[in-house]
Amino acid sequence: RSRVAEDLWEGMVSGVGMGHFPFVLFPYLVGLVAYHLSRSRWPLGYACRRCGRVGCRICQSLSKEALCSECYQVLIRMEGVEARERIRKILEIRKHQDRRVNILRLLSFLLPGSGHFYVGAPVHGFLFAVLMIFGVLTWLFWSGVLMVPTRLGIATSLFWQIAYVAALAVVYFGIVRHAYQLKV
Repeated sequence: RSRVAEDLWEGMVSGVGMGHFPFVLFPYLVGLVAYHLSRSRWPLGYACRRCGRVGCRICQSLSKEALCSECYQVLIRMEGVEARERIRKILEIRKHQDRRVNILRLLSFLLPGSGHFYVGAPVHGFLFAVLMIFGVLTWLFWSGVLMVPTRLGIATSLFWQIAYVAALAVVYFGIVRHAYQLKV
């Protein structure tokens, strides 16, 4: 078993031995954790969750929902706000959210996972993108479009290739469906 695992690893990650796997994976995991920690710790700009306006965490006090001052005043406090101004703001928010949903759907259709990155779900986006890229590359190697760099020489019948493509299509549409169900 270990010989087969080593041959598969060598075929997928040429030049890096299987014993180096933790050294390859560890920097990626550290980078992912550092990214998430940096987003919440450092006072950088933010986008209002409702209207998308960019604000400064230092200059503006944030509400619990990370709203800009105008959204907070119009939607939460509602003191001294005319109905016309409130309706204008609600229509602006709806237009922004519709545009964001359309971009999410387009990105997810083109490359599953990219839409998740766009709406701020990088873990889902990374997992879905890796899953689809790995699946497509595996199918391309199996079908013979790309040359397999392994010494195993695994050959598959047309039936298994069709079954794999069907399973890959189910995964693809599942990821796109997940993107359509995200609350933006």
